[in-house]
Amino acid sequence: MELMATLPEQPLAHAGRVIVLEAAAGSARREQLQRWVDQARDQGARSCLLNLSWHEGGPWAGITDLFASLMPEIQADAPDLIAKHDYELTSVLPMLRHTIPVRARTLTDTANSQEKVRNYPADRANRIVQGLIQLLDSFFARRTHPPLAIACDDFDQASTLGRLFITDLLRRRGERFRLSLLVAAAPGAGEATAGQFAAGLVSGRAHLDLPPDAADQVDPVAMARLAEATEASMQGDLIAREALAPKAIHYWLKSGQPERAFELQLWAFGRYTEVGYYADALPYGIAAKEHMKPPVAIKLDDYWTHKMYFCLVSVGRVEEALAIVEGFLERTNDPHYLMRPTYLISMLYCRFLPDRDLARAEAYLEQGLAYGAQLDLPETERVYNIVFNRNGLALVRHRQKRFQDALDLCRTGYEQMNRTLPPDSHRLHRSVLVFNMAQVYSAMGLYQEAVAHYSEAIAMDPNYSEYHNDRGSLYLKLGRHAEALDDFVQAIQLSPPYPEVLGNLGQCYRLLGRMADAVRAYSECLDLAPAEPIALVGRAEAYEALGQADLALRDYDAALAINPGHVVALTNRAILSYDAGRLSDALNDLNRAIAVTPDNLELYSNRAVVLSDLALYAEAMRDIGRYLEADLSAEERSEAEQRMAAVSAKATG
Repeated sequence: MELMATLPEQPLAHAGRVIVLEAAAGSARREQLQRWVDQARDQGARSCLLNLSWHEGGPWAGITDLFASLMPEIQADAPDLIAKHDYELTSVLPMLRHTIPVRARTLTDTANSQEKVRNYPADRANRIVQGLIQLLDSFFARRTHPPLAIACDDFDQASTLGRLFITDLLRRRGERFRLSLLVAAAPGAGEATAGQFAAGLVSGRAHLDLPPDAADQVDPVAMARLAEATEASMQGDLIAREALAPKAIHYWLKSGQPERAFELQLWAFGRYTEVGYYADALPYGIAAKEHMKPPVAIKLDDYWTHKMYFCLVSVGRVEEALAIVEGFLERTNDPHYLMRPTYLISMLYCRFLPDRDLARAEAYLEQGLAYGAQLDLPETERVYNIVFNRNGLALVRHRQKRFQDALDLCRTGYEQMNRTLPPDSHRLHRSVLVFNMAQVYSAMGLYQEAVAHYSEAIAMDPNYSEYHNDRGSLYLKLGRHAEALDDFVQAIQLSPPYPEVLGNLGQCYRLLGRMADAVRAYSECLDLAPAEPIALVGRAEAYEALGQADLALRDYDAALAINPGHVVALTNRAILSYDAGRLSDALNDLNRAIAVTPDNLELYSNRAVVLSDLALYAEAMRDIGRYLEADLSAEERSEAEQRMAAVSAKATG
C-alpha cells in the first residue's frame, strides 16, 4: 500500500474505512489529528479525538471519553438503553455506579475476595466491547444522525479492550455509521496497526515527518501535584479508585517518583484481574513486580503470584504461569501458603498445558491436601479448603472419564459445606459444585439429571448467563425446544452479547421451523464472530428452507473457506450444485466429504446418484454396493437395490 505524504483533505470520503497515520507521538501529531477532526466537523460529521494510550488511561483509555460525551444525550433521549446496557456502561464509566444500579449481578460479581472461587472467562471483557457497540447501534437507530468521524491517538499504545472496540466498531458498524476513522501510531508501527483491521477496511497509510515533544516538556513537580490531587479525590471510594487509578499511576511515573505508583499498580493489577481484563491487567502486575524488592513479604508474594497466574493463563502463556508458581513454591515452606499454588499447578496439568498429565495433577492436589492437614484452622475454613481441593480432584476424575467418582466428590463436598458452613457463606462455591455435577451428568449422557442440576445452579445464581445457555443446550438435545428457547432468550438478556448463545438461539429457531428468526439469530452471531462455521452452516440451512439457494450457497462457500473439510457444508453444497445442474461441482464436493469421513455410507449413496447422471455407471454401482454394507431398514435396502438394478440396466443398455 502506497504511503501518503499528507492526510486527506476530505475525511468523509473514507466513510466505512480507516486511515493509518505514522508519525512521532507528541503535540505536533495531535495537532494533525485535531485538524482532521475539525475538517470532518466542518463537513457535517459528528467528530471527536480520542487518546487511546493505556499508559495514561488504563483498560478503557479513550473509550471512556467517547461514552462520557454521549451519556447526556443517551440519558435524555434513550434512558431505557442505559438500563439495558448498565453492565457495559458502568464498566467503562465506573463512576456511574453511584447512580445506576447494575441489575443482573452474579455471585461471581458479589462474592468477597475470600469466597471468589471462579474468575470470569477471558471473553467476558470482550462481551462488554460488543455490548457498547450494540448500545451505539441502538441509540443511533433512533435518530437521524450525521456521519461519524473518530481520530485515535496512540493506537499502537492502546489497551487490548480499546483496540478491540475501535477495530470491531469499524468492522461491525463502519458502513452503517458512515464512520471515517483515523488512527495514529509511531513510525514503523503502521503496517502492524493496519493489520489489526479486517481485510479491505484500510483506506490508506500516511507518513508524516513530525517532531516529537522534547523530553523536558514534562514538569515532574506538576505531575506529582496531579498525582497527589488525583489520589486525594479517590480516598475512601473504591469506585473512584477504579476510575482514576490509571491516571494517578501515570502521573506518579512522570513525577520522577515512580515508586509511589506501586500501591496503585498492585491494586489495579488485582482489580482488573478480578473483573476479567486479564490482558490489560498484566502490565500493571509486571510494573508492580519491579518495585517488589527482595525480601518480599510472603503474603504479598502469594497475592501477586495468584493474580499473575490467572492473567497469564487467560492470555495463553501457560508455561510462564507454571514457572511463576513453581518459583513461588521454592521461596516458602509455610504450609499456609502452599495449598493454593499446588492447586494452581494441578489445574495447569489438568486443563491448560498442551501436554496434560492427570497423574501429576492429582499428585499436586494430594500434596495440597497434606499441607492443609498441617494447619490448625477453624472447622469452617478447614472444610472449605478440603472441598475446594476435592473439587479439583473431581475435574481430574472427569478428565479420566471416572464420572461416578467425580460426581461423588462434588456431591460429598456440597453436602459437607451445607452441614458445616453458615447458609450465606460461600454461595458461589456451592453453586459451582452443583454446576459441576450438571456437567458430569451431561458427559454421562444423563441429560434429565443434568437439567435438574443446572436448574438448581440457576436457582442459586439466577443471573449467570452461562448456566441458562448450558441448560438450553441440553434442552435442545432432549427435543424440548420451547424450553431451550426460553433459556437462550434469558441468557441473552443477562449478558452483553456473545456468539455462542446467539448460535444456539439460531439452532433452536431452525429446529422450531422459524427459519426467518433463525437467519436473524445466526446473523447476529456472525456479526460478532464472522468466522464461525457453525453459524454459517446453520444460516445456510435456514436460507435453503426459505428457498434462498444463492444466499445459502454464499454461506456454504464462506464456511468452507474457513474449514475446507466441513462435511455438512460440503454435502449440502453438493446438493445445491446438483439441483442447479452443476454435476461436476457436486461430485467434487462429495469426493471431498468422503475423503474426510470415509465411513459415512450415506455419502456414497448420494455420490452414486451424481455418478449415474454423469454416466459413470461402474463407479455408481460400486458406491451403491458400499452403501448396501450399512445396516439399512428393509425399505432403504429395497430402494438401494432397485437403484442398483436401474444403474446396471443403463450400463448395459
